[in-house]
Amino acid sequence: MDSRKNCRDEQYGEEEFEEEEDEGEEEEEGSEDEFLQNFDEEYNFEDNRKVIEGLSAEYKDIKKKLAAIKKEVDLFDQDINKTNQKILEKEEKIKDLQEKENKAKSDKSYYHEKYEEEKGFGDMDGMGKKYNTAKSMEENIQQDIIVCEEEISLLNQELETMKKNKYPRETLLERIKTEKERKENQIKTKRQEKRRAKTHEYSLMPSPFQPFSGDSECLDVKVKKHYFQKIQCIGALPEECTRINILLVGPTGAGKSSFLNTSATALEDKGRMIHVSTTRRIESESATMKLIPEELKINKDKNLTAMIFDCRGLTMTGKQPIGKKEMELIIGGHIRPFSEISDAMSMMKNEHIYLKDPNIEDEMHCIVYAIKAIRDGELLNENLNRELKSLLDILTSTSKPQFILLTNMDKVVPNNDIANLFRYPCVKRKCNEASDVTHVTPAYILPTANYTTELEPTDVKDALCLLNLYRIVSNAHDYVTRRIIEINTKSRFS
Repeated sequence: MDSRKNCRDEQYGEEEFEEEEDEGEEEEEGSEDEFLQNFDEEYNFEDNRKVIEGLSAEYKDIKKKLAAIKKEVDLFDQDINKTNQKILEKEEKIKDLQEKENKAKSDKSYYHEKYEEEKGFGDMDGMGKKYNTAKSMEENIQQDIIVCEEEISLLNQELETMKKNKYPRETLLERIKTEKERKENQIKTKRQEKRRAKTHEYSLMPSPFQPFSGDSECLDVKVKKHYFQKIQCIGALPEECTRINILLVGPTGAGKSSFLNTSATALEDKGRMIHVSTTRRIESESATMKLIPEELKINKDKNLTAMIFDCRGLTMTGKQPIGKKEMELIIGGHIRPFSEISDAMSMMKNEHIYLKDPNIEDEMHCIVYAIKAIRDGELLNENLNRELKSLLDILTSTSKPQFILLTNMDKVVPNNDIANLFRYPCVKRKCNEASDVTHVTPAYILPTANYTTELEPTDVKDALCLLNLYRIVSNAHDYVTRRIIEINTKSRFS
């Protein structure tokens, strides 16, 4: 019985429960428009995923218990079968002994008759010995039969005990099987809910959730031409400022450099890729961090230029973290372009790096934080969430325009359907999620798809990039204009 006790603690792996795909699955009640309208409030993929994970963990535990109990019941069955086999063997032995007993009785009777016939004149001693031998054999066989019957009685008692001990394990086995079936049904139901919601999430809404101009409901060449023209119509800057400074912040791999190259490609519109920034991965953690601007020609006729400062954010650079104070200096225009970023005190002591009294042309006019979107995952991990909150704390007291750039959106929509980007509930959900995390209004969340593996530009990605670039540049342009008016007004009355 020790083997039965040990098997209770064993864990037996089985195949994962795989649900059957229901081909003819019915849709949820209510109109599709209502579902899509309230999609973000009615369905939360992260909650559903956690529920499925929890149910799957419980299901695995139940399967392990089921395997252990089933193993124990199997051991009981093996012992019962062995005992039944022993009983059959004993019964066969009794039958054999009974045949021998009958033969011994027959021999005894025969020799007794011969003894009586030859009494007084035959071989009395020989017949007497044979009679006694047959009689002794009969008695021995009868004793063996008694022993076998006692053994059978003991085996039957042991068999009854085994059956009594097996019964509660069989009852528990049936209960666990029922629980297993219940968990299977729960997992199947949740997966069906997720599949139905996914079907809606990847179904097109009647109209874009963020309307855009261009006489089209999808991103195409009309939209591209429309926003290219709108960018060209952005007025020249006041003479006090010759450029627009945009700080592009985000972790390595968020798509900042790709966004710069995509922007340059869309603005040049030469039918080929333009590379103004390297997209290679930084291999060394000790690589120095410099504030290097990349120039984008927004409007050559009006000499309107945007300087994009690519910055990793409040993350570790070698051994020196870019802290809140360092970021405040960068945003305020106190750090000269091409300067190496170190701690704030060191930079403030270096006159080749630090500008004590920056003017409007030196400060950042717009801050864009790049986040790489993932189809079925959270936008920010714990470290990036903490970094972004620190950056937002810095920007709370400023009136500078702020945008969240959601990159990698071509991997979020089905089949890389960027043309209908603003008609997918999954994109709306990602934008709302970014808004909830960053507390930036949804109107300032910019979903985008950069050129990464393409050999030639496309009208769709150009249109999306120009749409986002117009919103960034026009807001930065408005900020510069307001700041110059504010500065001139103060100087007039001072």
